[in-house]
Amino acid sequence: MAGSSRGPAILYSLVARESAVLCEHVTDGMSGNCGVVAQQILTQLDISDVRSSYAQDRHSFHILQSDGLVFLCMTQSALSRGVAFAFLQDVRDRFMQAHGEAAATALAYSLNTDFSPVLRERMVYFSTTPGLDRVAMVKGELDNVKSIMLDNIDRVLARGERIDTLVEKTDHLAFESLNFRSEARRLHRTMRWQQVRYMMLMGVGGVGLLYVLIAMFCGFSLSHC
Repeated sequence: MAGSSRGPAILYSLVARESAVLCEHVTDGMSGNCGVVAQQILTQLDISDVRSSYAQDRHSFHILQSDGLVFLCMTQSALSRGVAFAFLQDVRDRFMQAHGEAAATALAYSLNTDFSPVLRERMVYFSTTPGLDRVAMVKGELDNVKSIMLDNIDRVLARGERIDTLVEKTDHLAFESLNFRSEARRLHRTMRWQQVRYMMLMGVGGVGLLYVLIAMFCGFSLSHC
């Protein structure tokens, strides 16, 4: 499988429903069997909301499954998984906005004319824009959020084993981490508000007590002071 000589890049991507490819794009000048390998991957995936990655030679395949669809890209191995999944999530959002309703019944390659240019534009953007690793880190996409085991796809396909049983992991860890931070922030805000409210009540109580003490000597209207 031969690729471009430039830096780490996304070389191929597709959107599929089960094994039916709805649209795809191959980087200009790219040669090889990436489409064939991608089709083999599709036939061995269970449709579920998971992310997975596979290595072959100097390339990696990354898959995002969501809403009954498969979003797949092939990258040079030097491209981080964080950027790859940020790309797939971006493609997923754009595709669902443009063709979410049609995707359930669309025929193979029927959306290629409309969406292949979008794949091309986003592939170029995520391959050439500096600093995307930092953006992916903020979104919780990097390896410190979730570890994805790699296996050699040639061995997987040769053994005829189900790909999903070897390397896929759900996003539970990432979601639990995000939920924990969200809950911690909510608890902090609640405790801070309770502290402010307590101080306000103490202040009001102190003023009230002071008034009662003064009123005992000066009358409630304070006219005798």
